[in-house]
Order: sequence, then C-alpha cells, then structure tokens
Amino acid sequence: MVMITLEQIKAAKKYNKKKSGTLWNHSQLPLPLCDLVVDSDSFALFIAQDQCKYNKTIDGKLGPDTLGLYPEAALITQKWVYGIDVSRWQGTINWHLVKQDDIEFAIIKCAQGNSQSQNFVENAKTAEAVGLTLGYYAWPTPGTDGEWDVNDEIRAIKRITDDMPDIHLPFAVDIEANKEGLSKEDYTKWMTEYCEALEGIFPTGVMLYTSKRNVDEFFTTDHTLGKYPLWCPRYGSNTGNIQDSIQPEIPHGWDNWIIWQYTSKAKVAGITTNVDKNIARYEWIYKYLKR
Repeated sequence: MVMITLEQIKAAKKYNKKKSGTLWNHSQLPLPLCDLVVDSDSFALFIAQDQCKYNKTIDGKLGPDTLGLYPEAALITQKWVYGIDVSRWQGTINWHLVKQDDIEFAIIKCAQGNSQSQNFVENAKTAEAVGLTLGYYAWPTPGTDGEWDVNDEIRAIKRITDDMPDIHLPFAVDIEANKEGLSKEDYTKWMTEYCEALEGIFPTGVMLYTSKRNVDEFFTTDHTLGKYPLWCPRYGSNTGNIQDSIQPEIPHGWDNWIIWQYTSKAKVAGITTNVDKNIARYEWIYKYLKR
C-alpha cells in the first residue's frame, strides 16, 4: 500500500474522467467512494477513500487490507502481467527479442494427444534460458479411436516433458473440442481423471484453458473442475489491442479468470506471425514469476 495526498486523488479523478472506459469503466466498481484509474494499459489503480476495513477488488470479492488502519486515502495498484502462448504456428521464435518486448511469461504447447508438438523443445529451452516465466500446455483428445485410457496421454506428456526445463506456472489443459462426441458425463469424467493425473506430474499444479461456451457444451453442471485456475479467451474485435477486447464471460464452476487471452492477433518482437497475447492477474501470478 502506498499513501497518497488529496492532491493526487484529485489529479487521479481528473485523469479517470478523461480515460474512463479505456480498460474497465469505473462505474463497475462496487464501492461508491472508489474510482478506477487506468494508467496506460498495464496498471489499474484503485483510489479508495473512507476508513474501510475491507476493500473490494476488481472482481467484486471481499479481501482484508489495511485501509481501516489509516484515516488517509490509500492507493492500491494492480499490475497486469503480459505473456504469450505459442505452438508450431509461430515457427522459429527469437526469444531474446520476445523478452525485450515486455513479455514476462510464455506458455508453450508441448503435446496434442500422445504426440509431441513441433518446435516444443527449442521453444521451451530458449524461453527458459532468456529468463521468461515458463508454462506448458497440452491439447487432450478424449475418446479418440474409441479409447478411454487417460493414462496413455498422461504417459506421453510425462515422456515429452522429461529432461525439459521445469515449468513455473501450472500445467495448462487446453479444452476446446469434443471431436469424438462424448456425452457430457463421459467427457467430464475423462477430463477430471486427466487433470488429477497431471497433478501427480507437475508440482505447480494444473490450470484449464477454456471458455463459457465450451464448458456449457462439454461439461455436466456438477463438474468439479472449477478447483483449477481458469485461463479464459475472449477477443472482442480482435485488433491485437486490449482496449478493443471484451472481458471473458465466466463459466459455471469458477468465480473468475486468472489469465485472460485477449487477442490472437498480437504483434510481438521476435515472432513473424500473429500470436496469442494474455494478461495475468498479478495477485495470482506473482508467486510463480521467475525473478
């Protein structure tokens, strides 16, 4: 927490009037004596007045802080950490240039079903070597060829990631398809077993990449996968700029997202193609960031 003066509050409110709506409209805040200020595209600032014992975050969740200890106003900063996710479609990547373009984390595709992803080894080793916070993701294929055995794909992921750099982030499960047309009950059971098996491989745990539409289509309403952090896509007009994007709808089973993939058309130094770009909530990701 950083203490600020009334003059700074007035300046921030003036700025907020000019910039309101750039990222999040201040009217969305649940407390009447709070204003949200967007500073460029990387910080959201809460100006909290009054002697509150609790202050609500951008999520609308209650969380204890020390505002009640101070009669002065307090400034709380929320940093949005930028990252990318890549697969074979990005070709050869100059990870040194990526790192220099204010990218702090990279999530790299390692597998689809039982098969290793092209460029995985080079991408993982080089991204880790330049100092990026590293994550892997896989596209599972439940029910392919009529097979149920989750362990086939788990063994493949273990084999593919053995002797590779350890990841800092939870392992991501990319849930976008049900190509075999499994019932919601079977699909939910398969994915639950798959994620629980992955927890035994990766000490950092598991997170899910999916959308509200996919959860509604693939999962039963009583699924328990909401215990895993949510990485959620939603692009809006998909110009590559976060200002033109729309925050994701939250699927049933989760309270909120922790990573938002806000475009598939970002331009990042060191990558010749468009690339998916994400922001992660700092209060979640800070414990994983490579220092």
